[in-house]
Amino acid sequence: AALEWLSAGGDPGRAPPGMPVADWPVFRVAASAILQAPGLRAFFDPASHKRAQNEVEFVLPDGSVGRIDRLVEMADGYWVLDYKSGKPAAELMESYRAQMETYRAAVMAIFPGKAVHCRLVFGEGESIDI
Repeated sequence: AALEWLSAGGDPGRAPPGMPVADWPVFRVAASAILQAPGLRAFFDPASHKRAQNEVEFVLPDGSVGRIDRLVEMADGYWVLDYKSGKPAAELMESYRAQMETYRAAVMAIFPGKAVHCRLVFGEGESIDI
């Protein structure tokens, strides 16, 4: 919600609708770090991508359901962004990789023939391509 709010031009001085005011300062700092990270700016700047959607739900042929945090169409294909709190942890990378491969399969099924890239985005603006 914080990323959507700030990237859409929402007032950084107040919390987005539905977010408790007491929580806003922490989320504002994390969202600002992500939006200002050089490797992530293009995913949130409408002038840098073709289109972007948040909270994209999908169903795979096997019936499994998922939700992509942010799906961005760029000149080089589609980018799946998944937000993670905290910092990257080696012990979680395999489960993250499996999750992102599921997301990649879903996007490839929807947009066959298009390149699909996946990136984990962490709270301090750090990101890792999968």
